[in-house]
Amino acid sequence: MSESADEPVGMKRCEQINVDANCAALALLLLEHISQHLCSEKVISAQEIAAFASGLDNIQNIYAEIAERYSIKLDERCDAKKAIYDALKEIEAERRCCE
Repeated sequence: MSESADEPVGMKRCEQINVDANCAALALLLLEHISQHLCSEKVISAQEIAAFASGLDNIQNIYAEIAERYSIKLDERCDAKKAIYDALKEIEAERRCCE
């Protein structure tokens, strides 16, 4: 990220923290939606499966970026929803420093 001369480094960091928090929260909502949909008795179309696959890929990318930025150890075996929730808690703790 490039810094402008009149914008403090802290402001850029706070903007990134806010983006990360929003992405993590949206990833949790998407995971919940996919989980509910897959557990329903409704027939799932090929188009929906493709959308779920794309959504899960996006969630993985979000988690990987957040894990790298916040030095969170990736554990492929853990519950993705819990891992993202734990990451969100860490992000929220850093977000308090921006207030």
